[in-house]
Amino acid sequence: MKIQNRLLAAFSLYLLFLMSVGLAGTIYSINSNRNLNDLSGKIFSSQRHINTIRLEINLIYSEILTDLLNRSDRIDESAIDGHALVFYDELESLSRLHSESPEDSQNLRNRFQEFLLHAKWVAQIGGNRNLADHPDALNTFLERKNRLFDLFDSIAAHYQKGFITSFEEINRHTMEFLLFALVLVLTGFFVAFAVAYILSRSIARPINILTENLSLVEKGIFQVHSDIEGDDEIGRMAKAVNSMSSELDTRFRKMNYLQSLLQSILDSVSSMVIAVDENRLVTHWNRSTAQFTDVTADKATGAAFSDVFPPEILSSDMVIPVLEEKKTLQIEKRSVLYDGRERYYNYSIYPQRHMHLKGAVILIRDITDEVMMHDVMIQSEKMLSVGGLAAGMAHEINNPLAGIIQTISVLKKRLMGGTSVAANATKAEEAGIDLEKMSNYMKLRDIPRMFESIAASGRQITEIVDNMLSFSRKGNDRASSQDMEELIDKTIKLAVTDYDLKKDYDFRQIEIQRDYCGNLPPLVCESSKIQQVILNLLRNGAQAMQGEPEKTHRFIIRTALLKDRNMISIEIEDNGPGMSEEIRKKVFEPFFTTKAEGLGTGLGLSVSYFIVTETHNGELFVKSRLGEGTVFTINLPIQR
Repeated sequence: MKIQNRLLAAFSLYLLFLMSVGLAGTIYSINSNRNLNDLSGKIFSSQRHINTIRLEINLIYSEILTDLLNRSDRIDESAIDGHALVFYDELESLSRLHSESPEDSQNLRNRFQEFLLHAKWVAQIGGNRNLADHPDALNTFLERKNRLFDLFDSIAAHYQKGFITSFEEINRHTMEFLLFALVLVLTGFFVAFAVAYILSRSIARPINILTENLSLVEKGIFQVHSDIEGDDEIGRMAKAVNSMSSELDTRFRKMNYLQSLLQSILDSVSSMVIAVDENRLVTHWNRSTAQFTDVTADKATGAAFSDVFPPEILSSDMVIPVLEEKKTLQIEKRSVLYDGRERYYNYSIYPQRHMHLKGAVILIRDITDEVMMHDVMIQSEKMLSVGGLAAGMAHEINNPLAGIIQTISVLKKRLMGGTSVAANATKAEEAGIDLEKMSNYMKLRDIPRMFESIAASGRQITEIVDNMLSFSRKGNDRASSQDMEELIDKTIKLAVTDYDLKKDYDFRQIEIQRDYCGNLPPLVCESSKIQQVILNLLRNGAQAMQGEPEKTHRFIIRTALLKDRNMISIEIEDNGPGMSEEIRKKVFEPFFTTKAEGLGTGLGLSVSYFIVTETHNGELFVKSRLGEGTVFTINLPIQR
């Protein structure tokens, strides 16, 4: 049954009930009014007749008294009969009104006849002038009139009581009707309440359920379903709401999946991705941006771009042309100074081209590491070229150096060998030279020491060249058993050759103190790489100490055997300026450097850390305090 038909039927029944109650009330009101009108007319007529009767009695009494007082010779009985006739007419009318009490009318009639006869007798006595002979006649006449009035008053009171009883009867019927009407109205109310309850169960309750479900859908909760069935309007509405919520839930899940996928993709991008609206308020903030700025996406979303993103990296004003002109802006390898360090970025700012969206998407890619790596590759290529050149130069130096050393040895034999060399005596005799005197002369001129010094310098040059050749062949180095203290000494000799006259820097001016353990077991390592690590630490320390020219610069190199760990420990301590805790924590990070631009790539210590920890499974750490120097510790396992 349709809701409209239900409501129409309920309304029709209730209207019929109201019409029935109204009709019954109308009929009863008509009857009550008619009864009241009849009773009112009866009361009015009775009162009129009573007043007339009373008047006629008084007129008869007045007529007689008037004639007596005027001493008329004759009393007119016809006037008395006229009043009596009116009395009887009024009494007859009153009897018809009160037909339920005929004995009252008869008693009143009898009493009146007595009064009338006595009145006529008094009239006759008065006319004959014999009233003095009957002194009690007037008193009796008055008494009879009063008796008549007493009877008449009692009858009138009886009639009045009847009227009151009739009124009470009418009031009783009225109250009964009102009670009946009240019961009927209450019954109608309860019937209406029952009908309303039934309708609410069949109409209002389903509507409330649908309203609650739609409210949940409005709040974004789409997993709602109502069990309302039926072919009426509510049933069809419930089916439509269920279908709508199911479709919305499916689409919302798909939208959430796509949104999560897009968010995951954007968060996976190492570049910073930011979206802003036409007012340059942030609408998207990916994970890389949050990590770089230390501002969460929730905090950044809705905020002004200039309030949450460093203006040193990208000014908010750079987005304005893209928003206004709808043209893509590309900036490559832009250098900025941020956090005390030079960084390089590529920028791409795209306008949002959707017809309903106005804004821009900003893509910022940090290429600092790539630029640094490119510079390192160039430097590495230079170093490889220098290494190749050094190897070639070493070979070229070795050849004449060998000739020099050999020639010094020959000179020494020929000039200092004396007659022990047969050729010397032969040639001296041919030249007329006394070899003994020449030998004494050369000793006096300290020439033998000079020869020895030249030979020693030659051997030293040979050793340096051998170290350079060994270091330049590090790419082909393999692990071998090494005497660590001897390897350290070789590296120190190599470091001694490192000086720069332009920068007033000379490693030879640094004091080297060796505090070796001695009797260390051989250590299996890649010697050239360990040399590279030690050389990096020595060079860094030497360059750091260069900033304090007033001090005596010093390295203390210690070795120790860590028996419990089966490792050899190497400590390199300098008395340089030291470093702060903040710098100490970053010292092994790639591309981190405290040197002036162009003096370092920031890779020396990070490469050294990699060689010790990854290549040799060792440990490299640093202790330092500002103004008190620095200590680097290398722990290497004896067996790899």
